[in-house]
Amino acid sequence: MISLSISVDSPSNLPRSPALEVIRYEELLRGIVEFQDGIPSDMVRFSRLQVPRLPSADKHTEPDVHEDFLAINRVLAPWYATHGIMKLALLFHTHRYMHHIVLLHSVYFGLVDVIRYLFDKGLFFMTHYPHVDLAAFNNQLRLLPFLNHVGCRGTSKAIDAAAQRGHLEVIQWLVENRLDGASELALVGAAANNHLDVVLFLHENRRDGSTTAAMDLAASRGHLDMVEWLHVNRIEGCTTVALDDAAKNGHLDVVEWLHSTRTEGGTVNAINQAAAHGFLEVVQFLHEHRSEGCTTSAVDGAAANGHLEVVAWLLEHRTEGG
Repeated sequence: MISLSISVDSPSNLPRSPALEVIRYEELLRGIVEFQDGIPSDMVRFSRLQVPRLPSADKHTEPDVHEDFLAINRVLAPWYATHGIMKLALLFHTHRYMHHIVLLHSVYFGLVDVIRYLFDKGLFFMTHYPHVDLAAFNNQLRLLPFLNHVGCRGTSKAIDAAAQRGHLEVIQWLVENRLDGASELALVGAAANNHLDVVLFLHENRRDGSTTAAMDLAASRGHLDMVEWLHVNRIEGCTTVALDDAAKNGHLDVVEWLHSTRTEGGTVNAINQAAAHGFLEVVQFLHEHRSEGCTTSAVDGAAANGHLEVVAWLLEHRTEGG
């Protein structure tokens, strides 16, 4: 979670000078800008910014969304530190698209004073963009009551994305105060990212369901405790992807558990991918305990990635060759 160490709530925090006194009067400031050629030097940096992407929950991780907002924050945070909110009117005058970016940035990082400014100036528009989803995605719990009060839009992606990122208190608030619901992606995303407290809450309080992707993804990422809990408490089960991907990622304990406990089995991809990634112990276990075998891709992949010990072992113990 990003915590901005800036204060934008009071113009009195800024040093006083004749120039700064001018920017306190928005109409006068806009009038001055009308007679200037080009863009003020401290505004040029905003020309490179783009509207960030919208969070979703169908990828189970959202690094791109967060990176979009970090890029915006690298420009806006130092600008706020210098000017506070006093030059926002000028910014919106010179870069009209920045209104939308500033609004989204303030919701994402919970900048209450910027949001208050936009709201007081009639600039907090209820656009098609689901601001509730955005706040939920980045764990802005204190902002949700305000967004709800002023009628901001939200969708089922709010709970889905919050579950994916482990924001239990946000989920609890949304369940109690919103009617947007959730989807099966909530439990899937929480399981994939090993948020057991969220999985427990959704299991006990929601009826949105889940899919085999929950156990498949938990297994692929080595979350054995989660896999065991899903096995005992849920009915969705898993697919051969669970064993294949656990092997591919070198999670021997998960591979052993799936072999001894589940019946879905795996495919040739298990040894093929374990070999390609250099996990000799996984290859040996699968060779000794499973019957799916492998293909020439096992030796080829191990050789291509420089895992010569795996290549030697496969050539000695398997017949597929390469």
